[in-house]
Amino acid sequence: MRWTDKFRLRLRSLFRRAEIERELDSELRFHLERQIQENLAAGMPPDEAHYAALRTVGGLAHIKDECRDVRRTNWVESFARDTRYALRVLRKSPGFTVTTVLTLALGIGANAGIFSMVNGILLRALPYDRPDELYVLREAVQVGNQINPSLPVNAGNFLQWRRECRAFSDMAALEPSTDNLNLATETVQVHGGRASASLLSILGVQPQLGRGFLPEEDETGRDKVVILTNQLWRAWFDSDPQIIGKRIALNGYAHVVVGVLPAGFYFPKPDQLYGQAIAGWTSPIQYFRPLGLQPWEIKPRVGNFNFTVIARLKPGVSRRQAFTDIDSVESRIAKADASGAGLHAELWPMKTAVVGPAQDGLWVLMAGAGVLLLIVCVNVASLLLARNTGRAHEIAVRTALGASRSDLLRQFLSEGLLLATGGGALGVLAAVEGLRAIIHSAPVNLPRLESIHVDTQVLLFSIAISLAAGMLFSVLPGLGLSRTQPVDSLKSAAPTASAALKTARLHDAMAGSEIALCAMLLIAALLLARSLGRVLKANEWLEVQNVLAVDLVPPPDHYQDSPQRQRLYQALLEAVTALPGVRAAGLINALPLQGEQWGDDVNFQEAPRPVLERPIANFRLTSPDYFRAIGLPLTQGRLFAQADHGKDVIVISEGIAKKVLRGRNPIGMHFLWTRPNEGKERAYDVIGVVGEARSVPDREPPFTVYLPYWQWSPSEVSLVVRTAGDPRTAASDLRKTIRRVDIQIAIPREETLREILSAAVAPRRFLTWLGVLFAVSATVLAALGLYGVISLSVTRRRHEIGIRMALGANVSDVLRMVIIKGMKVAVTGLVLGLACAYALTRLMASILYGVRPTDPAAFGTVCVILAAVALLGSYVPARRATKVDPMVALRYE
Repeated sequence: MRWTDKFRLRLRSLFRRAEIERELDSELRFHLERQIQENLAAGMPPDEAHYAALRTVGGLAHIKDECRDVRRTNWVESFARDTRYALRVLRKSPGFTVTTVLTLALGIGANAGIFSMVNGILLRALPYDRPDELYVLREAVQVGNQINPSLPVNAGNFLQWRRECRAFSDMAALEPSTDNLNLATETVQVHGGRASASLLSILGVQPQLGRGFLPEEDETGRDKVVILTNQLWRAWFDSDPQIIGKRIALNGYAHVVVGVLPAGFYFPKPDQLYGQAIAGWTSPIQYFRPLGLQPWEIKPRVGNFNFTVIARLKPGVSRRQAFTDIDSVESRIAKADASGAGLHAELWPMKTAVVGPAQDGLWVLMAGAGVLLLIVCVNVASLLLARNTGRAHEIAVRTALGASRSDLLRQFLSEGLLLATGGGALGVLAAVEGLRAIIHSAPVNLPRLESIHVDTQVLLFSIAISLAAGMLFSVLPGLGLSRTQPVDSLKSAAPTASAALKTARLHDAMAGSEIALCAMLLIAALLLARSLGRVLKANEWLEVQNVLAVDLVPPPDHYQDSPQRQRLYQALLEAVTALPGVRAAGLINALPLQGEQWGDDVNFQEAPRPVLERPIANFRLTSPDYFRAIGLPLTQGRLFAQADHGKDVIVISEGIAKKVLRGRNPIGMHFLWTRPNEGKERAYDVIGVVGEARSVPDREPPFTVYLPYWQWSPSEVSLVVRTAGDPRTAASDLRKTIRRVDIQIAIPREETLREILSAAVAPRRFLTWLGVLFAVSATVLAALGLYGVISLSVTRRRHEIGIRMALGANVSDVLRMVIIKGMKVAVTGLVLGLACAYALTRLMASILYGVRPTDPAAFGTVCVILAAVALLGSYVPARRATKVDPMVALRYE
């Protein structure tokens, strides 16, 4: 018979079972009747002919079983039979069943929820065509033998790459921008980007309406067109289907709408592509304008690093080949530059750039969820083992009646899979609800947050881990019980001494493994918690009480030059300071904890350095009262005053004074700097030194130079106001005051300083919160597991305890015996867990701050916690053991 015929026969046997059985009965009756006719023809009486035919043909039931075996479909019937029996067994123990299903739901739900995040953020990070070919390009400046951290890309360098590099099919540049969208009734701030015409084609995205940019629209003068995202189109233009060809005003200049992107379009925040927070780069893109490079931007050089570049590799070209190609162009650019610095290219897979630091944290959470699931499986296996110990007599009877070891294992597996199915279904429902809470509490800068949901992949993952968990926790107890000799078990309702000893050792091993896994999770959670504490302590320089920060964007068409903006800011400060309850008000171009800002060289006339050895500092443009408003302390000299108008004065951060000037008194020194759009270097008098201000909460403070805003007034500022009471109550009056000064000033955001700090540490707090949640769950499960083991041990040794008490043992002796038993199990597991944690926590180094992966305080705290848990888990059964009546215990024998 051909395999196709066999396959069709087996399909018929599965799905047309009644018909196949009727055909089998008919065929067997035919052979039996034929044999009867032959016997009758041979002269046998009818009764004897019938019995002789049965003897000749054989047992009909046995033949049917052989036929079913040949078809190899009897496993379906066996599975159904085992499932029905497993349901009856589990129904008889509702307490055990409910406890087991809920415990499994905890582990499976945690894994399904975290996998949903891993799937949405990591595995599907780039919803583009052939995402593995997409790379983010950056530049790094080499000074001597030192290569400085990576930077965005110079526009002129990008143009030269595109002309000369052959490893890429195309490249696109993007520079983020914040603009005013002038509507009929109001002006709102929107975030967009100047982008190459090739950007959408590189990503493989087609507009929903209209078209993409044309290559000629990259040229200055032909760039007054715009492509809107679907979100901006719906929010401010009411999903107008006739929007294509209409004009909208950006910063007072008319732009023609040529396209609207599809609803599912996703583009990373620019700071995600860059790899670290930069002020002004942290907002999602709402529209694109053509590149429109200015003449001063197109010259290749070392400097003006302002653009993000995305490139697509040609098919068959490796990353190494592409790096060699582009780095050779960088070398030629550096040789032609007068600075003498070297230039190097960096190629980062776009997926890695987008996911960024979230990747390590998510994998740590996934590992934590996996460890929690292992603890759940061990806990359930321990419950099953304890429960199955009482089934030794039943298993012995079934073995004596002919059940094979595989039959018994299949039965245990059926029960385990039923429990895992119930736990998996409940776990997925819990994951759906849990994800809502997670997404609600997740930091807004977590990449791809909108793509996190329970989908087909998550369901398949949940089914897989449910089946794996079911096999893991059911096979182990089943193996031990299926090896029991039926003769020994039938002699007594209780297990034999050797069997009891083996079971006790297995229970101890399971409880010890739970303690070990729990120790690993607790240490990881404590390391995360200590890191969060160190970050919060490092940012205590912020006086967050009663401070409100308001972002302001004056209309560029009204305030085109620095003197106009200066007069506006002076009028704003005077009006805001006059408000009741305002203690101090100041302006700055970039708030603390909001990312790095543009920078320049640090050089002093009295302590000059070669160009290539000068450190870089962030430059902040402030008003005199800003330092008092934000709470930044003055450590030397004095701060700006209104009397300093027209004077070249600056204030520097303490880091510059200590690390650049190496302890020399900076007051009276002269800081050398060339203002933007000026070709002449000026000497600025250093009049003061202030404390350090962090731009990112978990990184060292950058060198910072503070200049009065009238030196060069920025186009966007943040107003910082310190109030006598709750700053939120003053927000309304503050907005009205700003509107009175100029109604067209956009106010995109207002936050208290406390909210700014909270948002800055939110990713770390979120990771810590989930880690602690897993660790607490694991600790509770480990305590319950140890309690179960000791309780079972007390029950098993009831006779022994009765004899000891009859011979004179007092309560303290019994307490000590039971507690020592529990502590031995706990200490063994703890030692194993500490050893594993010592080796594995080193993988967490990238997400820790101010704490070593082998921090002694964390390891010591875990020892104390688990010792207390073990003591508590042992004490309750020990107290119950002391209440054993010797006469009652001995009567059982």
